Amino acid sequence: MKNNDISSKIAVAIIAAALGAGAMYGGLYLSSPEMFKYSKQTKAIADCEKILAEKGDPDFDKKAAEDGMINGYLHEGGDKYTTYYDIASGGSETEYMTSYVNTSGTAEASGFQIDIADDGNILITEVTSGLAAYKQGIREMDVIIAIDGVSVSETKYENIANKLLGKQDTKVTLTVRRDGKEFDIEFIRDHVYKNYVEHEIEQEFGILKINKFSQYGGGQYDQSVKALTDCKKIIIDLRNNPGGDGEVSMEWAARIGGEAQVTKNYYTGKTEELSTEGNGDFADKKIVLLVNEHTASAAEIFCANIVQNLDAVMVGANTFGKGVFQNYADLSDGGQLCYVAGSFTVGDWENWHGVGIAPDVEVKMDGSLIGTNDDVQLKKALELLE
Repeated sequence: MKNNDISSKIAVAIIAAALGAGAMYGGLYLSSPEMFKYSKQTKAIADCEKILAEKGDPDFDKKAAEDGMINGYLHEGGDKYTTYYDIASGGSETEYMTSYVNTSGTAEASGFQIDIADDGNILITEVTSGLAAYKQGIREMDVIIAIDGVSVSETKYENIANKLLGKQDTKVTLTVRRDGKEFDIEFIRDHVYKNYVEHEIEQEFGILKINKFSQYGGGQYDQSVKALTDCKKIIIDLRNNPGGDGEVSMEWAARIGGEAQVTKNYYTGKTEELSTEGNGDFADKKIVLLVNEHTASAAEIFCANIVQNLDAVMVGANTFGKGVFQNYADLSDGGQLCYVAGSFTVGDWENWHGVGIAPDVEVKMDGSLIGTNDDVQLKKALELLE
């Protein structure tokens, strides 16, 4: 009888625990059903991890895979402009700095690329043979732990990596760790001047080429606009311009067109009007815009403003078609979501996202012919200005 009594108590306890667990999970489901949506995927990931650990590539980068899980979810949703950033481990700040350094005139001319190392220092990911970095002893997989005696990890990668950059023939002392040894390299920088804006004058024609809209190109833009003041006929070449800073695009458009504006249409229903005024330096000139399939984003905003305010003619191929804008939101894990918040319009034009802007005069051409004697798009622009 005593044993039966104990067994009964154990059975009751098990049933109570089961009911309690069910109630707990049921309560969790009722309070946050979203938590249970991904249980199948979570189990699949755990299964994959186990198999890879036992039988897969020993160099499989588990951390990179974990970091990519959220972006895999976001990008598979079909929006290539929405991205998750892990701010706690550097996130967007380090990604911005990495891109800033790697696309610089110093990195291009000196022949190196960087990324953040696992310990927070600067990792050299690529070195081009024959260029300055290689000639001076910098090698792929070197870790820079200090710049001019200042610790990288203590100062933080995103605050110091840009110290690798500088003008032609300037020097910086890099403390490098390689194969467990530390030593200094006096690095003499090579630098190529990046032309955001260029211009040339051929008889009565002025050509203004804008390669990218950047605050760093403001001086070049001003110089070019002033140099073309006396030209009555202007070609503005925006071919292969990927965009850049939208506000700069509006400022530059207003500088030559007198004004520029954009209407931001949020998915929430809110609208926001942005506008700026400028000198209108090209208001009395005949203008042709050159565009192609790589004219995108801020460059398309520039085109829309110039065409509508100055009655300019567009020549070339259909533009890329990015007519949306992004915002940032902080997440509960300390991360950050860069997401598409809406679309925009310029003047009375319809939004061109995914469609592009059709030129007034279509002239298709292989991009490799730009600047050559076979540049038929440029020839057509000159013909229209005659």
